[in-house]
Amino acid sequence: MTLEILGIVLLVVALWYPIEKKKVPTLTWVFIISGILLPLIHLIPLPSTLWHQLPGRELYAESLSVLAEAGVAVNYLPISLIPARTLTALLALLPVIAMFISTLLLPKQYVIRLVYVFLGVATFQASLGLIQYGSGAEWAFWWDIGGGNNALGTYPNRDHFSGLMEMAIPVALGLTAYNFRHNRADEDEQHQTLINQALIFFTISLVLILGGIFARSRSGVVLIMLALLLCSILFARHIGGKRALGFGTMVTVISLGIASNIGLIPVLNRFAVDPLEDLRWEIFNQTWEATQHFFPLGSGLGTFQSIFRAFQPPEMPAFVNHAHNDYLELLLETGILGGIIILLFIILYAVGWIQLVKQRHSRHAWGRFYFIQIAAGVSLLLLAAHGLTDFNFHTPANSIFFAFLGGIFLHQYHKA
Repeated sequence: MTLEILGIVLLVVALWYPIEKKKVPTLTWVFIISGILLPLIHLIPLPSTLWHQLPGRELYAESLSVLAEAGVAVNYLPISLIPARTLTALLALLPVIAMFISTLLLPKQYVIRLVYVFLGVATFQASLGLIQYGSGAEWAFWWDIGGGNNALGTYPNRDHFSGLMEMAIPVALGLTAYNFRHNRADEDEQHQTLINQALIFFTISLVLILGGIFARSRSGVVLIMLALLLCSILFARHIGGKRALGFGTMVTVISLGIASNIGLIPVLNRFAVDPLEDLRWEIFNQTWEATQHFFPLGSGLGTFQSIFRAFQPPEMPAFVNHAHNDYLELLLETGILGGIIILLFIILYAVGWIQLVKQRHSRHAWGRFYFIQIAAGVSLLLLAAHGLTDFNFHTPANSIFFAFLGGIFLHQYHKA
């Protein structure tokens, strides 16, 4: 509730505060409005006769007949099978939407300051995670979250902690590359400042990389390596091809060197487990079966935990809180409408890269904010990829950070 209230306040301030508002493209507004309408559509009351004809509702018709026998008339029912969960999901979207819109509207100088705050939060989490891993304890400072030889920070799940590292690492590397650039026109004092800043952001990058490695998430480690590769390639044009390759190689070698000295064996042991034995694959299969059962309208946003029980095999011993695939879960809950939202995101992401490519020859190209935008694009890709094997988007912190980086990536500015 605190997050939801803060989200509303943030949205009001962003829309009404007397600052120069930046133009938000029509496609972006379409995406925002579609995201708001998605849960609202599932809350629309339908006549009970029409509701009974919706796919998947036959499982719940018996309970309605019991109510009818008890003299309780049910004339209208929403599309969502559990309206309270869908309403909760809608309220949970408020901080995410508020952060996305606010970042789009803010002038870039304020956004850059928020980027430093974001990196500060991520560095704190990574440092705390390294303390947890190095001490082998299940706690650090004053809270107990059951870490035990995992870097978790304040997250209860190593994959979600890795998700934060995946978003922060490209941003830290982007600022390192920006300050690492060669500019002969710089004065000596300014050049020294750039070198000092490059060292600071490089150190932050190392801390984040090590934090991600020692979270021991298989997807996280692979995506962190991908982040190093993509950042080296994307920043190569300005730094210089060989220098950029050396930049990426230096980060990778130093990170792996430090990690090896601390102890990589527990991390590598995670890759010794056969991925096909992971319970996720069975969850994926059952989620897809449930998706087909409720297609094309879905069961209602936020209803997965209750709906999945009807499709969960008896031999699956654990309570399944999420599908461990955000896209499958969205399709189960929202059907074809969720597919449209995913498609809109893909189109919007592609348009963002097209706009950045067009800007590279302008006078804004390869400035600090441009580097941050490129890094944000990489961060979005990494967390979106991690969504295939986990439920990072159901973690409030990561979904808000993702919205923040999305606002940066799609941010349009017209002044130097």
